[in-house]
Amino acid sequence: MLQEIASNIWTLDGDPIRFFGIPFPIRMTVVRLPDNRLWLHSPVAYSESRAEQVAALGRVSYIVAPNSFHHLYIGHWQRHFPDAQIWGTTALQKKRKDLTFDGILNEHSAAPWQPHIDQLLFAGNILIPEFMFLHAASRTLIMTDYIQNHDPHDDGWFWRQVKRVIGVLAPHGGVPLDLRLSTLRRKEARRSLEQLLAWDFERILIAHGDCIMQDGKEYARNAFRWLA
Repeated sequence: MLQEIASNIWTLDGDPIRFFGIPFPIRMTVVRLPDNRLWLHSPVAYSESRAEQVAALGRVSYIVAPNSFHHLYIGHWQRHFPDAQIWGTTALQKKRKDLTFDGILNEHSAAPWQPHIDQLLFAGNILIPEFMFLHAASRTLIMTDYIQNHDPHDDGWFWRQVKRVIGVLAPHGGVPLDLRLSTLRRKEARRSLEQLLAWDFERILIAHGDCIMQDGKEYARNAFRWLA
């Protein structure tokens, strides 16, 4: 079911998936722009029920894949909403040659959803460069993989221990171990973090686990302490 987070911004949880055997909850974010256009971030598996809920909010105009991992369902959503534009990263465009991208995420040129949603490439990682977004009106940071906060009640003992070691178990979630280890260009990452923390946000919506609904900037600062 859609969950309203603030005025003109919602989340919609999908069915859990497994990544390298690890159970992952997944979530998409929906933002309604002032002219009733809808911006879908990292869509979950398509279903008629989910599509109807989303369509009731406005006109689906943009389907955004923020990194090269969150792309599995964008084609399904575009088939149902053929007038919507698909936007993704340069790496994803090379990976998904079966899709026609209407735009490539870029820090240096304006996207059609700006200034209502701002965007930032979090650089420095050799595996998963990720675009992060700010919905300024609701002071909401929208992320995908860089902060995870998995509910310990969702898993059995074994997976709780795995997630604790990886560093993503709520309430003390954060940046997963694999992303920390693959952030080799630390100077670039620190520069991105500085830009991120310059944004005005109170909450953080994430794709995997419990969202951070207050004191989001402090949470982000703590999550990225390993970059210091």
